[in-house]
Amino acid sequence: MKNFKLLVCAFVFLCCNNAMAGMLLMQYESNKAKKQYTQQRNIHLNRHFIVAIDGAMPKYTNELLKNSTKEYVENLLNEYFEYDKNDFLSLVTYQVDLSNPDFNRFAFAPHISNGTSALWKQQDKVDFSALGNWAGMVIQQNRFVGINKASFQSAAKQYILQAVKQSSNLGANDTYIIMLSDEKVNGVDDNYQLEWNNISTSRGSRIAPYREEVFSKLKNINQRYQFEPVRFYGQYKHEFAHIAKEPFVLAIYKVRPTIIPSIQSIANIPAQLPFKKVRGGYAFDLDLSTTDPMYFVSKTELILNGKNKKYTSKESKLNQVIDKEVLSECDTVTVRVWVNYKDGIYNGLVMNPYDEDYRKGLTITQSVVFKDDAKIFGKIAMPDFLWWFWADDVQAIVIFWDLVFILLFAIIICVLTYRGFKRVTAYVPNNDSIKISHM
Repeated sequence: MKNFKLLVCAFVFLCCNNAMAGMLLMQYESNKAKKQYTQQRNIHLNRHFIVAIDGAMPKYTNELLKNSTKEYVENLLNEYFEYDKNDFLSLVTYQVDLSNPDFNRFAFAPHISNGTSALWKQQDKVDFSALGNWAGMVIQQNRFVGINKASFQSAAKQYILQAVKQSSNLGANDTYIIMLSDEKVNGVDDNYQLEWNNISTSRGSRIAPYREEVFSKLKNINQRYQFEPVRFYGQYKHEFAHIAKEPFVLAIYKVRPTIIPSIQSIANIPAQLPFKKVRGGYAFDLDLSTTDPMYFVSKTELILNGKNKKYTSKESKLNQVIDKEVLSECDTVTVRVWVNYKDGIYNGLVMNPYDEDYRKGLTITQSVVFKDDAKIFGKIAMPDFLWWFWADDVQAIVIFWDLVFILLFAIIICVLTYRGFKRVTAYVPNNDSIKISHM
């Protein structure tokens, strides 16, 4: 609709003002090109966008503080990524003081107008002005860092991810780090050891004693996560300005776990999904307690394929009674589970079975086999009109009726035997031996 209006306005101005018409046509073509690259969103997923600002780029401070820079990031999230109220937004700045290093504050979340940190915020649409003053947030609110500072770019993504560590059960299915920096970022091939050698031997640097601590942390994070460069609008980076050798650019990385588990590998799940017959239908009783403390099941979903029926539980247990009219033996069902990854570093990843990356490992499809589907004498299905008690225990009710019917059968046999015996042993005199004489 927006492009159509631009096209109409361009045609109107064409008759009156060629220059204005040309500008509108250029804007139309630009919007059309951007629309071509707009990401196709998976409506089942929510995302966490971490906007990370390089604090060690003094020559680009003016460019960073421009309203156009803020608006570009907002438009990128709102238009390209189609940000909505289910997504999360965090803002982080990063830099290290080489002369007085504190790697615990290498990546820092500034405070917003309500006094809280700019972490895991939700908005209908991204609007940094609603959070606070853009300039105050992106220059780290005047956080003291000496003039001898560096961005340590090859290690920044790992520390940024740790800086937004989730302390509750909130989480996102996809996580993106959007970096604004004055240095070229090489993605997963960043050599932090080489960069460390460069900055640790620079004049006035005092970071050398922290080498083992930093390298151990980076190794640990890299064992759990990888950072994949993302193309947007057909490119891997957007250049805001270019001074000397290093441009001021925006680059995006998707955070991915290095290990994608299957539900069978992290939870106690029976080989056959647990359906059993109960009065009026069938019970599904699943408890997915995990065997690995880094994972826990936060949501479970049961789908009756072809029946347009879905049952959901926002925990690891799903107890559901299903009407016998909608489920039969050999029907196909699907179980999907959502898994929170509590790795101790980020704690904010929720593995979603509707994400193609996790679909195979977190989805189970089986034919229904009824557990403990006991029958009277092993032959007669338990009818509801005889299911007077023990509504959830088909074994008990079948045993009860087995005993009742055996007892009835025994009584009937006894009655028939008694009546037969009585008939056989009864005295019946012969008429020929009976004489009646007159007196």
